[in-house]
Amino acid sequence: MITKKVLSIVLVLMMTATLFVGCGKDPDTTTTPDAPATDNGTTTDDVATPDTASGEPITLTLACMGDQADTFENLNITEVYKETHPNVTIELEKFKGSGTFEDSLKIRASAGQLPDISTL
Repeated sequence: MITKKVLSIVLVLMMTATLFVGCGKDPDTTTTPDAPATDNGTTTDDVATPDTASGEPITLTLACMGDQADTFENLNITEVYKETHPNVTIELEKFKGSGTFEDSLKIRASAGQLPDISTL
């Protein structure tokens, strides 16, 4: 039978090992601030996406189906957006129904060629 002295020594050794393992420093872990400011006052989140104000031409593809496509055309969404972002061109892709739309998205997803924007 194990004595209380041996059991308490084993327990102390296990607790000590847990302390060293749990409080040890992980060399692969680095901490970075949430959005450090750059030289011009913007954050890295601002510069991580394409800048629509930079003047470089950007073409976005908007895929939608049925009545949604007609609504976007009637509201002149592409022209209204172009007023505030003149370098951005939005190409509207129309699909007849939800089946055609879903099938097209599945095929394009497997090829890695999804549209930039799609409606649900």
